[in-house]
Amino acid sequence: MLRVSGLEKQVWSYAYKCAAYIQNRIPNSRTGTMTPLELWCGRRPQPKRTFPFGAKAIVHIPTEKQGKLDDRGKLYQLIGFKDDNQGYFFWDNENKKILNSNHVKFIDFQTNDQSDKMKIHNLLNKLELKLGKENTKGICDEQDNVLDNLTNVTDIEIPTNMNEAKSSNWDKWQAAIERELMSFLEMNVWMPIEKQVNMKIIKTEFVFYLKQKRES
Repeated sequence: MLRVSGLEKQVWSYAYKCAAYIQNRIPNSRTGTMTPLELWCGRRPQPKRTFPFGAKAIVHIPTEKQGKLDDRGKLYQLIGFKDDNQGYFFWDNENKKILNSNHVKFIDFQTNDQSDKMKIHNLLNKLELKLGKENTKGICDEQDNVLDNLTNVTDIEIPTNMNEAKSSNWDKWQAAIERELMSFLEMNVWMPIEKQVNMKIIKTEFVFYLKQKRES
């Protein structure tokens, strides 16, 4: 996905999550004609709200951030879907930033003459992901439908690494990190072991995002 989209390895974690999001909205050999989303969460995918990783979109720039001669929108690339109906994640290649917005226009997907079935086949790459035995409740909670209407404007810069997180709102990011690590410990996600001579250590990194409250 990174290679096809031309995006940097810096957003690989978003690519992985995006792949899972899309895979759960495609029928497979185990689910038959239904999608995992329908089986686990009882709701159907929305092809009109789904776009391929790396898709280009014009993202609206809020009026208060516009200069008199500035453009009203800027071109970014899609790297993910918000899990609380608050839009999409985009990569700002110029400033090396991740932002979230729901006031967007995907420039390559403006025709309305295709059926939903054709759209989902044209938009989604075939992904070779194995279905595991994970607890599906957490997946369903995180993968809500994307956007019913593009009416509210959200333009938020999200840290891409620990150093950026420490530069602004660090107290909130630090509290979120501690809560996440504590949840991993409570669920026994990992355990400490002695390092063996030929053991290969896998690198990890923090992925930051904002979960916003839904409007009533």
